[in-house]
Amino acid sequence: MHEIRELINALHESVGEVIYESPEFTVTQRELDVFAALTENIDPMHNDVAWAAEGPWGQTIVHGLFILGLVPKFYKESGLPIYTTEKMYALNYGFDRVRFPAPFLTNQPARCTVRLIDILDKGAGRYILATEFVVTQRGHAKPTMVATFLPMVVTTDY
Repeated sequence: MHEIRELINALHESVGEVIYESPEFTVTQRELDVFAALTENIDPMHNDVAWAAEGPWGQTIVHGLFILGLVPKFYKESGLPIYTTEKMYALNYGFDRVRFPAPFLTNQPARCTVRLIDILDKGAGRYILATEFVVTQRGHAKPTMVATFLPMVVTTDY
């Protein structure tokens, strides 16, 4: 049996389980401002500290797409196969569901929990590793993001 398929078969034991919890992280105002400039999405709730201090959250909040953009970082940290080698590569097949139930406050500690939901054999050495990402901030009841990521691992030794 091929090495990557053995890895995928071993992952079946982890389906349904939390496989990773990130260390605490924060998003700074500087990071927000750079993201806003890159995406041309400058908005007072994200980038005007004085306005946001008087706004509904009392401070700036992070763009949802900024948090979604951290998914590959957490995926890689989880140890799931996302790297390219001579035996495999991974592609972004997409997302099934993305929600932002609560605002992500700037400079507030957060964590990401990663859970392997399913492994879908697409044939010809292709596997989708359906993975749920839940980002929560310390002291908040609702998550700031819940997303189901669908990376496709493709074996080159099929």
